[in-house]
Amino acid sequence: MIAPQDLGQFAAQLLTEAVERTGLYYVEGPETYAPADVANAFAETLGKPVETVVIPRTEWIPYLRNSGFSQKAAEAMAAMTDVTFEEKFEVSDSPFRGDTTLRDYVAALVSAEV
Repeated sequence: MIAPQDLGQFAAQLLTEAVERTGLYYVEGPETYAPADVANAFAETLGKPVETVVIPRTEWIPYLRNSGFSQKAAEAMAAMTDVTFEEKFEVSDSPFRGDTTLRDYVAALVSAEV
């Protein structure tokens, strides 16, 4: 997981570099996080319990659609999630690591006016 602003910074950096730097990159936050870490960060920030809930694969797209995703976006997110869970990619020994911690990102997200 990587904070959107860190991913944006990395993408902007690539856009200003030589074309030879194009390719696939593995990006992550300053640490590797698990779903329980996300729940704990929200629980800590909100001051109340937060549990992780496993959504069966067959329900991913309907769940995403009900959350406001378009059909294409839901399919893309489900495919990306599947690739991540099945580890159908090579993990770099030296990923680009963003600076924003999960706790800092969640705290900023929760405090933001929506």
